[in-house]
Amino acid sequence: MIGQQRLFNRSVISTLKVLSSFKLLTEYPKSLFFQRKFKWVLSIAITTVNYLLTYSSFHLDLVHVYFFVSDLFLTLLILEFYILCIRCLNKWIPWGAGYGKRLIIQLSLITPIVVLFTIFVNEALEVIIYTNRIGVSFYTFDMIIAVLFILVVQLLYTSLHFIHQKTSLAPTSSSFVFQIKVSCGKSSKILIEPDIIAAFVDVDTNITYVLDKAFKKFICHKPLRELEEKLPQRFYRANRQFIVSKDLINTYKSLEYGKILVGLNHTNTPLPEYIIVSRKKASHFRRWIGTDF
Repeated sequence: MIGQQRLFNRSVISTLKVLSSFKLLTEYPKSLFFQRKFKWVLSIAITTVNYLLTYSSFHLDLVHVYFFVSDLFLTLLILEFYILCIRCLNKWIPWGAGYGKRLIIQLSLITPIVVLFTIFVNEALEVIIYTNRIGVSFYTFDMIIAVLFILVVQLLYTSLHFIHQKTSLAPTSSSFVFQIKVSCGKSSKILIEPDIIAAFVDVDTNITYVLDKAFKKFICHKPLRELEEKLPQRFYRANRQFIVSKDLINTYKSLEYGKILVGLNHTNTPLPEYIIVSRKKASHFRRWIGTDF
């Protein structure tokens, strides 16, 4: 039995490596919830609480320690799967699509998916080790505890997300000004944030450019994702290709299917006359633009 469980543990570890490799599914900043140390601490805490709820007393013998470690890896596997689901959701339905809508979908979709995954891995463990199905007590007691843990994790992730968003937008110092090194031809220079009005990616060359107030473009060696994280609130990531400032926007109007057509000050610039904001980001764009128009 121990040998079979060791085989299952190796499979769990391999699956953990695969799930961890999906980090590029999202362009969102890495908050505390996604950091490796935090995931281990959270997994240990959940496993410990689950152990205390399952056993009436603590047993420090080899068998119980081995089962604790096995449950720990199983918990970490489920947590990594949850994080993978969150990363996919961040890509398809970002928080910018509307906080209420996002929370409803996150709770109603991610929770049952993770519950089904939990049932699957526990059933697989039972079949591999004991060659039979899980008993009725698992669904009447253990799964209730598992659902409560999943809801707690949902609450924890959501809270940490808002804390991360708030702290990332807060200036670290009143005298700090964002600077970025750019190049034009063979020369390089430093642009400061007040002189920047836009950043965009050339879809043909995949080169990132930064546009200054004189409407001159410079090559930037940082991706839009990184610029989005560091630029202040007067900038907005309109879509995959453009980050624009409020100074650059002339007009905007609603289109069919909930999209927004944004008119830019594009005279003598490499920018198009109009850009499109998707339906998912439309409400967030309107909140960002506020009463400036």
